[in-house]
Amino acid sequence: MEEEIHNLKQAHAQQMEEMTKQMMYMEKQSQQAAYAASLEEQLRNAKANAEAAVRETAARLDEAARASQAQALKSQRKRLDAVYASVLAGTAWNTVKESCKAELEAIHGDREVLAVLLSELQQLTATL
Repeated sequence: MEEEIHNLKQAHAQQMEEMTKQMMYMEKQSQQAAYAASLEEQLRNAKANAEAAVRETAARLDEAARASQAQALKSQRKRLDAVYASVLAGTAWNTVKESCKAELEAIHGDREVLAVLLSELQQLTATL
């Protein structure tokens, strides 16, 4: 009977030792699973941060491209306005030039008429 009790105690000790080993193994597995889950969470966060950074950078680049395009259009508009103003100025100058030519021709015509009238007046005065 003592031997049976001794055998039972020994069997119980072995069972306890085996259970302790199993518990340690399970705790290790649990820690590894928690570590893996932590790594997966870190990876998800890193991916989300990277995607957010890409979206932010793309938005900034789009905005910069729009601003650059707007500046280029504004600059081109200024050049076209300057060209248009110079064309208008040239047209106005040609109008003034043509008007002056016509006025000069009219003055020359009036001068010729006056010269003829003066000549006739001088002849009339000389005959009187």
